[in-house]
Amino acid sequence: MAAPLFPPTTNGAPSPSPSTVKASSNAPKPEGLMGMMLAACVVVVLPFVYVAFLVATGWALMRVMDEAIQNYAIQHGQAVWAVVRLVSVVIGAVIWVLMFKPLLTRRPRKPASMEIKPAGQGDLFQLLAAICRATGAKMPEAVRLDCSMGVRAGLSRGLLSFFSQRTTVTFGLPLAASASAREFAGALANEMGRTPAGLYGRLAHLVRIMNDWLTWVALRIDAWEDAMAATSRKKKTKASILKRVARTLAWLSQRPIWAIMWIGRLASQRALRNSVFNGDRSEAVLVGSPAVVESLQRHPHLQAAWEHGCASVQMGLVAERLPDNFPQAVARHAASVQATAESVKTWELGSIFCPSASLRANRVQKLAAPGGFALQGNGAGVIRDFNDLARQTTQVHYQHDLKLNITQYRLVAPDEMVNQKRKNEDALGAVRRYFMGLCHPERGLCGEASTSAIKPEAASYRIAIAEGREWMKRRGEQMRMTLREWQLSWQRIRDLEMAHAYALAGLPVDSHQYGVAAHTPELYREEIARQEMICDVSEDPLLADEARLETRFAAALGLLWETDPSQLPEAMAKVRAAVPEKAVLYQELAARLRSMRTLITFTSAFESLGTKFSGGQQSGALLLALKFLVPKLMNSVQHMLTGLEHCDCPVEFASDGARSVADYLIGKASPQAVTLLTADWSDGTQQNVTQEVAAQAGELITPFMDRFIDMYHRTFADLAAAAEVSEMQLAPEEVVPLEEREFTPGHRMRVPVVPQPALA
Repeated sequence: MAAPLFPPTTNGAPSPSPSTVKASSNAPKPEGLMGMMLAACVVVVLPFVYVAFLVATGWALMRVMDEAIQNYAIQHGQAVWAVVRLVSVVIGAVIWVLMFKPLLTRRPRKPASMEIKPAGQGDLFQLLAAICRATGAKMPEAVRLDCSMGVRAGLSRGLLSFFSQRTTVTFGLPLAASASAREFAGALANEMGRTPAGLYGRLAHLVRIMNDWLTWVALRIDAWEDAMAATSRKKKTKASILKRVARTLAWLSQRPIWAIMWIGRLASQRALRNSVFNGDRSEAVLVGSPAVVESLQRHPHLQAAWEHGCASVQMGLVAERLPDNFPQAVARHAASVQATAESVKTWELGSIFCPSASLRANRVQKLAAPGGFALQGNGAGVIRDFNDLARQTTQVHYQHDLKLNITQYRLVAPDEMVNQKRKNEDALGAVRRYFMGLCHPERGLCGEASTSAIKPEAASYRIAIAEGREWMKRRGEQMRMTLREWQLSWQRIRDLEMAHAYALAGLPVDSHQYGVAAHTPELYREEIARQEMICDVSEDPLLADEARLETRFAAALGLLWETDPSQLPEAMAKVRAAVPEKAVLYQELAARLRSMRTLITFTSAFESLGTKFSGGQQSGALLLALKFLVPKLMNSVQHMLTGLEHCDCPVEFASDGARSVADYLIGKASPQAVTLLTADWSDGTQQNVTQEVAAQAGELITPFMDRFIDMYHRTFADLAAAAEVSEMQLAPEEVVPLEEREFTPGHRMRVPVVPQPALA
């Protein structure tokens, strides 16, 4: 932090109690007290209105039933009408009984969370005290952590804490990991500013609690209702008809509480929207109006990162491999994921209780609040032992929220989920289609041999393409098995490197999950050496198989290039014109894929340590792991950058003004991080590696790896799409009869196929 929020304290020092924290005289006064009082009166009365409606409905049903019985007993001529009335009363009684369900429904189950104590989190509680003084909020009685992407402030014991206003603040560790310190503090101030100390805060809590309860009881669908809905969608049988009738009765019984819910919502809408504006004002007082506007703009992107983190867990359930640190996995996605246009539009529109983002931003800008606090770094920096807490919270989330038995799953590095997501991206769809899933996205098709027995003419290209198709049909399954064996070995190496890093850092891991007798660095290195031998054994047959894929690939691009542009449709002519530049770039990038795979391997281990979330805390064991990993990472980066400073950056990647590919890959890293590239890391050891150096390396390495992989994947996909179009238009499968094809295993072609003079 550049300027402290509070006087320096030692971690573990007692934090201020709720009674000792007083609001500053400059704290913003809440607006809309009368509206909040009116909304509170309405939502408090609504349950009694519903109970009165039940009583009145029951009394009316009894009166109708009594009259029907009397008519049936005395006036025999109206017996039919009496029976109809009795049946109607029975149906009404069933609906009336079902209307009691909202009053008897269970409370919603809150997400699992962990409470932290002030004794071990002095900095965090001092930050909360500073926020309370600046915004006029009351110091929370308890602070809890979960795996959500937001902040919630509520009464500790529900309405029983109404008069004392003892509150509990719950925030998600993914938010702290993904946001900057300024954004994190602003999110806390915004939520606490919506329910400040005093009458307004108490009433705001009351209105929120009642609206949440009405929404829950009105819109909650029970398991038996789901079962009836599923049955009614099947073929029409007598049983399903009865269930349809039951569903209809249940739906009718929910209409009164549904109407009550909407009355409460409409009565509370203006008051709760004003509370949101109060929260924005409190946040602006803390961090300034520009920072609040920036936070509003970034909100949908952080939410998208959380959704991608949840999707990673879903993929992990299928593969039985779950990220061991869910907050870190979300933060990893936040570095690269952008929200969709639909989600941004939804956020801009707002909701019934939350104004639109544009309206909130306009109000905040009119305040022109400069902000009284200067914050730097990551939001997790104020949380002591963040990584340990994040892993514990992750396991609590898996066990209690997702109901998983985590002993049945392997806990892996969060970075693996990002790598797995890359392989399933739509950008690689052309690669998967063209190579029929036989080409690994992190392996290139640039063989060592440069000779070619294929003449640069259309007929030879078509024959090579036909041979490649036939070879893929005959040998594809065998290659797929070899590729799977290599991929599993590489995946196992990444797992073992993470476990090895944990062993060096003194972090616990179940070594039996990795087939190692004990959790020691020496045993992990021995197992890693064995897995590397398996990878090496798989490498030679893979290179031979990839040469055949490369031959077909190059022939398709060569056929496109040798075809006169005047004979091509306009769209294909544009594709042809882009082939030379992309082919050269592809060759440069693919030649560095071995170093890139090494970078991926050690980055997974490095990221799993969560160096940037440690808040500057150092330990000898952690430094030992960093001294092992950082030199290997920096050495790989240096190898990959060599020569790329002379390679022009394509236009689609030069949006930030990068002139060369090296400039684009380095990005906007700090000067301190860039200076690490000039150091000598070739010996693999650096005794002067510190926590600060590791943080600088992490600032450089992760974005570098993401940019490199993105550039390589997009370039490869563009060339694969060009080859696919070339074959479809210029070499359809029926062009070369099967009897005329000669399979020549020695034929190889390389990418690029375009002669260098043509590139000018």
